[in-house]
Amino acid sequence: MSRAGDRWSRVPFEQLKTSEVVHAMSLVFSDKGRVLDVGCNTGELLDFAGKFGCVTSGLEYSDDSREVIRGKGHTPYQAFDEVSGQFEIITAFDLIEHLHDIPTFLSNCHGKLVKGGKLIVLTGDIQSVSARAAGAHWWYVQYPEHIVFPSRLFFESLSNFKLEHWVPTYAAAAYNYPFYRMVLSHFKRMVMRKKYNGLPSRFPDHALIVLTKIGV
Repeated sequence: MSRAGDRWSRVPFEQLKTSEVVHAMSLVFSDKGRVLDVGCNTGELLDFAGKFGCVTSGLEYSDDSREVIRGKGHTPYQAFDEVSGQFEIITAFDLIEHLHDIPTFLSNCHGKLVKGGKLIVLTGDIQSVSARAAGAHWWYVQYPEHIVFPSRLFFESLSNFKLEHWVPTYAAAAYNYPFYRMVLSHFKRMVMRKKYNGLPSRFPDHALIVLTKIGV
């Protein structure tokens, strides 16, 4: 049996993610708030937040991954009902597409945020150019654990959060292919008569979503 912590990259956050995501998170973390990363795996985002002086905690189901983040000096939790206190910032990267019950997740985050606190989500954009072109063949829906893809309209319509920023980006820096690779890939698909699966992405196919808590 494989360990959950071994399934995902442990490349430092600032190397793994795109420049626009790194820049946006640098601005958020510069206020040195309390941060909870939901689905934190082995804590690379928390490591990055810690460089700015943030107080860092992670929510992670994997026992192995929680031991890793504990060893790094982050506070680990296994479930929302174990989390103590409130936070200025809650992050959920590459997570929301896995959830069966997004309203409950959002409610849990709302309850753990201070007034005016921010929930920051990174997920696939089902309305991106590449996703629409690929349709059911889009690479991001091919993972069986990816079951839901909330649209921008969904986030705009939330009653307890205000959508502050919607930043088009990629899942990781490695998905931002140079133009020549895009041309070669599309030519190869035409020759082999393969359907487009969204890669290389014609434009950013993910979004960094910044939500601000409304109410108490």
